Amino acid sequence: MTALSALHGHQITEGTTVDCTGHWTEMGKQWAKWCWDHYGHGPEDLYGAIRDSCDFYFYHVGYLLYKAGGERLQKTARAFGFGQESGIDLPGELAGRVPDPAWKNSYFQNYPEMQAWNPGDSVNMAIGQGDLLVTPLQLADCYAGIANGGKVMRPHILKQVLDAEGKPVLKYQPKVAYDSKYSASDLAAVRSGLLAVTQTGTGKGAFSGFPIEVAGKTGTAQVAGKDDYAWFVGFAPANNPKYAVAVMVEQGGHGGSVAGPAARQIFAALLGQKVEHVSATDASR
Repeated sequence: MTALSALHGHQITEGTTVDCTGHWTEMGKQWAKWCWDHYGHGPEDLYGAIRDSCDFYFYHVGYLLYKAGGERLQKTARAFGFGQESGIDLPGELAGRVPDPAWKNSYFQNYPEMQAWNPGDSVNMAIGQGDLLVTPLQLADCYAGIANGGKVMRPHILKQVLDAEGKPVLKYQPKVAYDSKYSASDLAAVRSGLLAVTQTGTGKGAFSGFPIEVAGKTGTAQVAGKDDYAWFVGFAPANNPKYAVAVMVEQGGHGGSVAGPAARQIFAALLGQKVEHVSATDASR
């Protein structure tokens, strides 16, 4: 979402390069933040930053989006269904949260010193941290939308209703829940980075030797007072997508070493491949 937002707003291009030194100080040394690779990735363009999960690059992009104004990152997230119920035909769905200045002002109404939306809020949100809350279903929907030309379909359980003779009397009709209308070139740039994740990046170990190309992203979500949550979200086949899969393991550790191998097994079952356990490492956290 951060990449799409900045591409759409022309804050960056595919070729925009940032020199990751491992220690990001653009907002001042008192607000310095670390990339997971404290030694730094060196020069990274957008493709490499997605592939390597470079926090430094996306801190920079988040800061650019903050300075551009207009709550651009929030608009992109909502265009792909975040902060809203998907409308799936199941009870108990949660909308999650896309934080913005109005939400923060209201949420901290009893703490005036915390009400202002600061640059660091945008920077944290740019790597999925801070007050952002998303569900696995929302992420699966979002990645399906990235694979689907920007159109996020409404997920559903119902296929059809049969009468007493077994004849269908009602069939579910596919519905577009959100049409983000982001350009084909911007979506292609992000898909290129997602494919690199599983080929040479943080998801390489999980998908090494897998005969079908998968585009996706590893993730490691920090939760206060708990071990990290492991994520992997992706779609396959990468160039002719049929399935989107989201795996989240609470307090599971690293996305590439825990959630990635689980996602591989699911893709294998869906695509008629041998389901096997793969041990993988993920140095990105």
